[in-house]
Amino acid sequence: MSNNTEFEDEVSSFSSSRQHSKVWDYFDKLPVGPDGVRKASCNACGKVYSANPKAGTSNMKRHIPKCFDIDEPGPPKKRAPLNQAMYREKLAMSIIKHNYPFSYVEHEGTRELHKFLHNDVNFITRNTAKSDVLQLYDREKTILKDALQKVTSKIWLTTDLWSSITTDGFMALTAHYVDNDWVLRKKMLNFRVIPPPHSGSILAEHLINFLADWGIEKKVFTITLDNAKYNDVLVECLKSHLLLNDGLVCDGDFTHVRCSAHVLNLIVQAGLKIIEGAIEKVRESVKYVRGSAARKRCKRVRYVHIHKAKLCVCMGYVGMHGNDMRY
Repeated sequence: MSNNTEFEDEVSSFSSSRQHSKVWDYFDKLPVGPDGVRKASCNACGKVYSANPKAGTSNMKRHIPKCFDIDEPGPPKKRAPLNQAMYREKLAMSIIKHNYPFSYVEHEGTRELHKFLHNDVNFITRNTAKSDVLQLYDREKTILKDALQKVTSKIWLTTDLWSSITTDGFMALTAHYVDNDWVLRKKMLNFRVIPPPHSGSILAEHLINFLADWGIEKKVFTITLDNAKYNDVLVECLKSHLLLNDGLVCDGDFTHVRCSAHVLNLIVQAGLKIIEGAIEKVRESVKYVRGSAARKRCKRVRYVHIHKAKLCVCMGYVGMHGNDMRY
């Protein structure tokens, strides 16, 4: 009987010594999960390790000198190696999101900042940044192309021509569709330079090539365009091509949708032409007043006096002299 008591004391002493290991100053035990494995999490960074009593605490001991969030005395801690591929991908994403020039990666301040954040960073050139952006574009295009192939609904298209400040012509193509979760999606498919001439047949050829590249020729439902004359020719050429593959609803009778915003703009422009003379006089008056600081001050004082006079009439005042109002 006494031997059993001594054995129990030894086991209790052994478990107590393990329980009071120094790792428990930095780790907390977690409740046993459904898998029956006991685990512990780091108080500083939250990283989880197995805390099985039979496995020991060596894995947690190795974590303590590596954890940057634990203020542990000793030699300087070695940082985890930098994932260079992820770093370059994030750099390419920042260039795309904020429209940075590719030379951004070569700026001295940018490199100093990245070197401060991690000493192992490998700097890249503008040509490498351009290559990374193009690779990222190809990857995202492949993902979107696969998603469009899986769409079971029809796709609505909108397209328009844009001119840059350098007078270069661009053609934009946007797809609208409802995915399998009944969520309306809008994706920019193309934004490409289109050299002149911008006739309807040539634009239709570019548009057909875009649709073939994305593999959605048989999924087109409608296309929304403005009221430019060349768009009528574009739609006829597009319809004749898509009808060859039986890809339009109702033989394309409802394919062409005219842009309501452009129609409204035409109405407004027609109305402005009627009052063009009055608008010109107002603009000339504004230019005259803004042409001199003295004129601005004089006009402002007159406006205040007139405003006060109107206020007197509205409030029932019978007279006004200078800046003083009298009943």
